[in-house]
Amino acid sequence: LVVGNLPVGCTEAVLREVFMNFGAPTDAYVMPSKGNRSGQACGFVRYATQAECENAISNLHTKTIIPGGVEPVLVRCANSGNRN
Repeated sequence: LVVGNLPVGCTEAVLREVFMNFGAPTDAYVMPSKGNRSGQACGFVRYATQAECENAISNLHTKTIIPGGVEPVLVRCANSGNRN
């Protein structure tokens, strides 16, 4: 999953904690926000199953503000290799 609107300073531990409510993340990564004018970071979360991904998207996308943030997160599937 791609996660947008993360507050600057968001850690992988915080991201994993938020997403644990909807499955067991196998991986969580926050991209460094250096040079990002919006003051927001983005990250990635991986689950073992599609059902966990769909559960996280339906419960978090535009509905949840990560601690320290001011806007709800944007959560969507990351298309691996599909450029269409």
